[in-house]
Amino acid sequence: MTLEDVQKYNLVKSFDNLIASSQIYEVSGVSLGQLINNTTYRSDGNGNFDTITAEYIYTEPTPPAITVKSVNVTPATATVAGEAQETFTAEVIGSDDNPYSDQNVTWSATAGTITEEGVFTAPAATDEDQTITITATSDADDSVSGTATVTVPKKEAPQPQQPTTDITANNGTGGVYFDVTMNGNGESITDANVVVAGPTADGEGKEVTFKVINYGDIQGELSFIIGILTDIAGDYTGTSNVTTGVGAATDSAAVAFPAAQ
Repeated sequence: MTLEDVQKYNLVKSFDNLIASSQIYEVSGVSLGQLINNTTYRSDGNGNFDTITAEYIYTEPTPPAITVKSVNVTPATATVAGEAQETFTAEVIGSDDNPYSDQNVTWSATAGTITEEGVFTAPAATDEDQTITITATSDADDSVSGTATVTVPKKEAPQPQQPTTDITANNGTGGVYFDVTMNGNGESITDANVVVAGPTADGEGKEVTFKVINYGDIQGELSFIIGILTDIAGDYTGTSNVTTGVGAATDSAAVAFPAAQ
């Protein structure tokens, strides 16, 4: 029987009739825990072991040190508009799967900015979507970190605007005058006219349409004056109409000629 043979036995059990010489075996370091005092095994002098119970002092093994296992970032994904903010939080997890004693982290972002408190400010929107990584690194172990992904949507295309028009009516030398402004607001004007209605000598009244021509590809403002030379007293009305590919606009104004005294 060798020392190795003896070490294979659990010390809390009895040894019965083990064939061995009458040597004394000094056994230590048995892997039941920490064996404080060496344990001695003796034979009965006849080459056999009588029933022997080993006496020992057992202490709990020192538990392994808890280390940083992971960092969880919340929210894990977020969509943040250009120059808007989002707050992130981080939880440091230990090797025992519980919150680690040191919860301090260092924040970083691949674009935009982020404060020590995890408040992220997105960069300005561009013509393409942007994908940004937010990282929280454990201060206790900078080899362990967690990440979140932020999407900053691209700039929205400007919405087309409706056209606008404005008309005012005034008395002037020898007649009435209409000041007209039309605006395509970024869209090409496709049709423009002013309809003027007023009295006639026979008292029937009349409408005249002044069509704006040669406005080409005007997308901005178009201004002009229409003058009606007349000596017939009465109410004169002008109606301005403008059309683009987005929609149409109209405006009216009236004036009495001659002006009331």
